[in-house]
Amino acid sequence: MRPPRYRVKLGRHSGVALTELLISLPILAAVGLGGLQVSQVMRWRIHLGYVVNEAARQGVLDHALPIGVEAGIARGLAPILGGASNAASYAASLAAAQAHVQVGQAAGWLQWRQLSPTLQSFEDWAVPAKDSAGNLIAGQTEIPIDNMASRVKYQQPNSGVAALRGTEAIGANSGQTLNDANILKIELTYWVPLQIPWIGRWAARLAQSTAGCTTFCAAYFAPNAQGVPTPRWPIRVASSMRMQTPARRAGLALVPTLGPQASLGSGVVDDASSFTPVGVAVLNPNGADAQSDGSQYRGPGFLTFGGQRPNNTMGACGIPP
Repeated sequence: MRPPRYRVKLGRHSGVALTELLISLPILAAVGLGGLQVSQVMRWRIHLGYVVNEAARQGVLDHALPIGVEAGIARGLAPILGGASNAASYAASLAAAQAHVQVGQAAGWLQWRQLSPTLQSFEDWAVPAKDSAGNLIAGQTEIPIDNMASRVKYQQPNSGVAALRGTEAIGANSGQTLNDANILKIELTYWVPLQIPWIGRWAARLAQSTAGCTTFCAAYFAPNAQGVPTPRWPIRVASSMRMQTPARRAGLALVPTLGPQASLGSGVVDDASSFTPVGVAVLNPNGADAQSDGSQYRGPGFLTFGGQRPNNTMGACGIPP
């Protein structure tokens, strides 16, 4: 007896594949667009690390004044906003970046603040400020950086000593030593524009709802330079560097001070014909060479210049280096 035969009617299942395709396509598109948006945000995150480093680097050279910090932010943004191939295009990119910083601060999608030194740092360690000639600056105080080896031992905080860290006094108000107070820490928050359709707006709504809409709510859809509301994602970065000039209290005023005085311009390079080469006879009048001037390697205990090896043996006078 033959077993019964069953026939499958394919017509009933002909629309299943099409239905599955219609369901999966939006999901695949969302995943692809989401990955593209994430890569864009990460690219900005990497570059903003460079921007905040430029801000801190300029700040430590300019007494932690806002004009210096904001000039550093603009200089850091210039490559990603415009770039440059010559002095003229660099000047144009820098000017555009300065305007970008001003617009961002006014619209709320670019904010920075000085985390250190704080007001309490100045209360503990500030002294009357002096200019480069040693004259007092009226109404100005600064945290000193000169003679630090002596100051950390003998200068006492104005508010009193809360404790000691080794031999360094810790101020009662700030909880910082003088060395701590001479660290500039800048925090930059930048709301990156999300340019991927649909995904960007959804991500901005998600970030806004997650934040509870308690701070900088408008920044998530702040307008761009053309006044068009743009979905944005906040990125916060920070950088710390040791002060190279005394920090002045005016640096704590977070006000837009960026202007023409923030940059010295692209500068002018003199023509090569205006330079006179210095002759070898002038640079080395006695004709000394490596054998006679003592720079040649002379055996154990001496470091060969350019040799890239540590001098870990006894010195010339028998004193360990």
